[in-house]
Amino acid sequence: MDIMDGSLQDFQSYLDELDFCNNIKNPWFIAAWSEKLQSLGNNTESIMASCIINNNLKRYFSESFYSMHDSAAYVMDAALALAYALHSKLGCNSTHCSPVDNLASHYDRLKLNEYLSKVTFKGISNDDFHFRADGTNHLLYNIINLQVPAKSIGKGPIKHVKVGYWDEDYGLIINKTKIKWNSGIVPVARCSDDCQPGTYRYYNSLDKKSLKCCWLCTKCYFHSITNSTNQSNCTKCEPFTAPNENKTKCIGYEIINISFRDKYFIIACCLWFVFLINSIFIWVVVIIKRNTPVIKGSNFTLINILMGYNAMSLPASIMFLCDSTVFNCTFRLLLTANSQTGVAVTVICKTIQVAAIFRNGFRQRSLYKKLSKTRNQVIVFIVTMTITNAIIVGLIVYQSLKIIKYENDKQQLVKSCEVFSFPAFTAAVVLWTTAVTVGLVFAFRIRSLPDNCNDARYILIASILYAFLALTVTPVMYFFHGQLRSILSCLMMIFYEFVTQFCYFLPKMYIIIRQPHLNTQYEAAASIAKFTFAKVDKQTKYPNQMPSRNNGSTAISAI
Repeated sequence: MDIMDGSLQDFQSYLDELDFCNNIKNPWFIAAWSEKLQSLGNNTESIMASCIINNNLKRYFSESFYSMHDSAAYVMDAALALAYALHSKLGCNSTHCSPVDNLASHYDRLKLNEYLSKVTFKGISNDDFHFRADGTNHLLYNIINLQVPAKSIGKGPIKHVKVGYWDEDYGLIINKTKIKWNSGIVPVARCSDDCQPGTYRYYNSLDKKSLKCCWLCTKCYFHSITNSTNQSNCTKCEPFTAPNENKTKCIGYEIINISFRDKYFIIACCLWFVFLINSIFIWVVVIIKRNTPVIKGSNFTLINILMGYNAMSLPASIMFLCDSTVFNCTFRLLLTANSQTGVAVTVICKTIQVAAIFRNGFRQRSLYKKLSKTRNQVIVFIVTMTITNAIIVGLIVYQSLKIIKYENDKQQLVKSCEVFSFPAFTAAVVLWTTAVTVGLVFAFRIRSLPDNCNDARYILIASILYAFLALTVTPVMYFFHGQLRSILSCLMMIFYEFVTQFCYFLPKMYIIIRQPHLNTQYEAAASIAKFTFAKVDKQTKYPNQMPSRNNGSTAISAI
């Protein structure tokens, strides 16, 4: 905006007429021109003596020395208003005025305000200058558009083009056709732009009440977002989520799972493949050689049960590398509990049967005679596993398993099965540990039985390794979480698989394939006879009782 410039033309003419002779009383005028002439290398004294200022030099100097200020018109109108008020107060006419000393008293100066409020004249800022009741005057503003000529962009002078005005009586009048916007784009008539999603409106504490339309668009702070325009606050992301790069959306953390390309998965796959090939090979050999002393002496039925439950550990170990969900963790627990407990109970059945047959470390009771029969062993196994599964399934129904989530240092989501608050897991560990302990005790008591027709020695080795595994389960599950726990648990299951294969079946495969001459009825009878007479020599000179031909005795049937 600018003041009405029509009334300033006379003042501009006055400035143009000033020279070194008619304005000699103005020290600032003389000092400014003197400094300017010296800087241009002119002879200051000779130019000032001639009184004439070169028009080109005057025009150049005026552009930098004289600047039109908005307040200039009001200063001049104030001086004129005071002059008109004094004129009326002192009773001046065209030829005479009273002395100004009449205004010496304070009362006279206050009286002057009454005359000021009544003055009216053609002013610089307004053609009809007068004061209103509140002390302000009637204002009129021109609307100026600063324009650069098209042919001299960046070089020529800026033009002040009047495109409208504002009047108290008529309001704002604008001629839009005269306006030329810089860059050709109409500016937005607002204090602040919209705050886009990802930012929020920030108000200065002092300006919030007075400048409600003015704000700063500030990017959302850590772990928060905005998803709409002009939000006043950011929304914090939920746990296990993080804002995207633009702070417009909360994205769930990347879930850490073992990849198919992970080295641990590749190692596990190789071990699974070896175990599967071994299992198929052993099973085929056992079926083909089921009527030979080595297989019959180890009880063909219990061997198949043992291999079946040991094979169940293969999918159990695979499940440890799958995603940790409620279903996967529960199914994994059932597979692991059945596999490990089933193998341990089978070992107990085998040790009881072998001990009952050879009467090693057990008293002669009808119960042990009944336990030497395969049918009764299978019944014991079925009842034990049924009770075990009933307890575990009942506890799963009573309290379901929970999945715990936590964030690692890379802002990735790690999921893990919360097993220590899961009663079914505790029951499975207790049942398995109990079965392993009982099997270890029984295996120790039959450790000296002949190894040609049974696995007494290798049952003890396997039971010791099972016990070692049982002691490491709880620390692994307690101290490790996430991927590391899954990998260690998978490797422990694979270790369990191979212990069963190597301890129970590798010696049999060696005799069947490499030493078939030992896999005969004659060698079996000789081994049993040697064991029996060796036992007699240690106790008495005469044998107590030779092995009887009990139909339920697998060792005698081998003979």
